[in-house]
Amino acid sequence: MRHRANLGAKLNNNELGCVIDNDSGKGRNMDKGEDMSIPHPVEAVLIANEVDVSTINVKQRQVTNLGKDNEAQLIILTDGRERLQFMVPSNGFIDLQQLFQVTKRHFQALEPSVLKGIAKKIAPDIESLPALPQLTGFETWIDEQLLKPERVSLHLDGEHLLEVSQEDFRKLIKDSEIKKIATPLPELSIPIDHWQEADLKMVNNSVSRFTSMRIKQRLDETLDVPPLPEIANEIIHLRMKPDAETRQLAGIIERDPSLAAQVISWANSPYYGVSSSIESIQDAVIRVLGFDLVINLSLGLALGRDLSVPRDGPYGYTPYWKKAVYMAHLASEIGKKIPSSVRPPPGLCYLSGLLHNFGYLVLAHVFPPMFDMLCRHIEANPCVPRACLEKHLLGITREQLASGLFKQWHLPQPLCVALRYQNHPYYDGEHAILSKLLNLSLCQLQSIGIGDGMAVIANEDAYDELQLPEGTIENALEKLQENEEALNAMVIQMDRT
Repeated sequence: MRHRANLGAKLNNNELGCVIDNDSGKGRNMDKGEDMSIPHPVEAVLIANEVDVSTINVKQRQVTNLGKDNEAQLIILTDGRERLQFMVPSNGFIDLQQLFQVTKRHFQALEPSVLKGIAKKIAPDIESLPALPQLTGFETWIDEQLLKPERVSLHLDGEHLLEVSQEDFRKLIKDSEIKKIATPLPELSIPIDHWQEADLKMVNNSVSRFTSMRIKQRLDETLDVPPLPEIANEIIHLRMKPDAETRQLAGIIERDPSLAAQVISWANSPYYGVSSSIESIQDAVIRVLGFDLVINLSLGLALGRDLSVPRDGPYGYTPYWKKAVYMAHLASEIGKKIPSSVRPPPGLCYLSGLLHNFGYLVLAHVFPPMFDMLCRHIEANPCVPRACLEKHLLGITREQLASGLFKQWHLPQPLCVALRYQNHPYYDGEHAILSKLLNLSLCQLQSIGIGDGMAVIANEDAYDELQLPEGTIENALEKLQENEEALNAMVIQMDRT
């Protein structure tokens, strides 16, 4: 919903901030406790430039992966000597390599704590920097595309935009330089029917561009990743047997003391509420976790530990294993409430969550120099979907890498599809239930501060499409938060492997 604000009067030091009056539509003074106040410094800039604004609630506008050409975001970068701020449309981003070609200076993002400090200096109640160049006093470059729309929306905070006319926008940027600095976001189209063949071709093209590896027929050979662990291979083959038994699974796991210790430790976690100690794999299967969960947990652990977690990821990203463990448990909890007629196997829900970000490890292993560059671009463009940056810099996304590799390793097709489509919330093809479950779980984890980068695009109908009973999400998140200590202990264990 949009409301007009009249900011015609000058502020006195003792005046309160301006708020949008839902009844009259006019700007008015507000008392503490009311919503949608415009911070004093922002209001002062608008009044000084005689600018009229409308407000837009971010949650109520239509959100797309490709952003909008009339929505301006403010980005502050540093070259180590001075800071420069850029305003670019949300359907574009700053390519640091191209920026170097223009400036001959190596720019990078400021740490989140530094940005927060800049915001706090402007006003104590500002959490993030509004897209108004005058607030910081830094030299500002404006992308020329922002001079074309009739109206421009400026980021105010995480929940609101300020919309101004093009005429008023030019008043606000009159002291800035106009340049061509934004690169258009690449389109992230929903994969075609034969996406696995298409993905393999794209992966091969990217590998040939950025590495000296010889392209081979098999994706796992092309990527030069560690070979599929023998124990993982045995678990995969056991999964395919309809008559597989607990003793066979226990025999495989027990040959790897490290894996056996991890599974037993998992079963003894307070998360599962076991009253007495679990000391064997068979006990873990029969008394606590069940065959389906143990075989999928073992497979996930066996795959994940052979690729090291990069230590120099983007600022603010949730550590790999923390997100993996929380995703596995949340997807498992939500999955239990899906009607049995369409519910994916519980162990597969768990495995999908545990391995949902496996492509991150593969990217870091296969493209080390480009991975570092990708991380710096993610930091510099916090409002851009990281998949768009991967597509631009590498030609592929982590989801393409992981799903293709899993296909070569003969992992279940529902897992391959779910990982590939987890960021396409409206996918409705084969195995869509599992991909929707992953997408919903990603969105819910972000709501409690566990996630990467900008908000995941959610399918508002997913709750109904998964036929979840009322209260499912709230109860699942509550269980995670109640068992935070136990889950974090699992994370610490994985970080040590």
